[in-house]
Amino acid sequence: MRIDVAGPDDLDEVLPLMRAYCDFYEVAHGDEALTAYAEALIRACADRAREHGAAALEWQTAKDNYRAQALYDRVGGERSEQWLDYTLRTGQAPPDA
Repeated sequence: MRIDVAGPDDLDEVLPLMRAYCDFYEVAHGDEALTAYAEALIRACADRAREHGAAALEWQTAKDNYRAQALYDRVGGERSEQWLDYTLRTGQAPPDA
């Protein structure tokens, strides 16, 4: 497995992968290949962050996305008890509406 850093010229190839990432928790449980890729991607992101001097890598997931949470726990992610996400609706319809 090889993980490369993507740039603007890679969008045509990256966007389908991002769609797959967004659908990650909808995939049937037991798909070890997808889980292995997800773990490798997180580790590669952590390596990149470390190379650039970052002290931590942070991300979010839905409270009910238990499959992703299990993955994040497995790779050593620490759950934050400090932060809550907030959304303030502007009254405008979302772009997909």
